[in-house]
This record gives sequence, C-alpha cells and structure tokens, in this order.
Amino acid sequence: MEFMKASSPGSVISRFIEVARQYPEHTAVRYRDQLGWHAQSCDQLLAAARNTARTLAAKGLARGQSVLVPSLRHERLCADLLGILWAGGNFVFIDPNYPAERQRFLCEQAQAKFGIGPAHWRAEVELAVDWIAVKDEPDESGVPVPPDDPELPCYIIFTSGSTGTPYWRTSALLTRQLLIPG
Repeated sequence: MEFMKASSPGSVISRFIEVARQYPEHTAVRYRDQLGWHAQSCDQLLAAARNTARTLAAKGLARGQSVLVPSLRHERLCADLLGILWAGGNFVFIDPNYPAERQRFLCEQAQAKFGIGPAHWRAEVELAVDWIAVKDEPDESGVPVPPDDPELPCYIIFTSGSTGTPYWRTSALLTRQLLIPG
C-alpha cells in the first residue's frame, strides 16, 4: 500500500501519528464483537491512543515502566497499546488462562505498577497493579504526553524455555525503533 511507506525512520508512535494525520479517514482497525463488525479510522485511533497516553501520564507512568495487558481481543486493544508506547511505557501481555500464581509471578518480574484492559478480566485474579480505566471521551486534563523515545522498550516477552519458569532477558526487549530500508 502506497500510503504506508515511511518518509523517514522513526519510532512506531511517530510513524503512526504521521500516517494518521496524513490519512485521517482511512480505516486503521477493523474488529468484530457480539454486535458485528466495526471500523475505526486513523483519526479515531489516534484520539483514543492519545486518551490512553494522557490517562497513564496523569496516573504517573514512568518512562520505560511496564504495563500489564491481558492478551484478549477487545475494541480498545490497539489504542491501549499505542497509548502505552506514547506515554513512554512498554507492555507485557498476560494470558488470562494462566494460573493465578504464574500471572502474579509475571507481574512481579515485569515490575508492573499499572494494568490496562477490559474490566471483566480485572477481577479474575488479584494482581498488585493499579488497573486503569480509559474514558472514550476527549481528555481535557492538559497532562502533557511525553515525547516518544525510539530506544525505549516496546514490549517484553516472557519465555519459560525448558525450565517451565518464566523469565526474560534483555534480548527479549523489543525497542520501538522502526527499521525502514532506505
């Protein structure tokens, strides 16, 4: 697709903002729920991601800090992931089907202080995080969204290898820098 070609290398967030501003009415996300298919334009996704970023910034998310995200498909997932990155955090997917003890272990290992995701999942396992509720309305709080840093981690992947105990290494930290061939 022609409109997805990057004009210059940068971060995931800076590139998304560039594309969303250039093509605000293009479809960014299509998803299906129990009511049928829905679409979200680039402009709508940009606004929703900005709301997530401002909400996390207002709550005190530190740059490079992990945010737990349940690995469930839902209508705010893309906006939440982009918002976490935009606010300077990184995300750690946590599988709701994991045993409670494993979920707690991953939360502790990632040193996550915040979680973001569907309300129906939050109560299933008590994790030591502040669950963030993002409103789908314009955020007028005035909290500045910090500039994106392409060198910060994007997300953390946990693996258990042959040990059965989850762990992560620096090599499992994926940065948000886009590698775009010249």
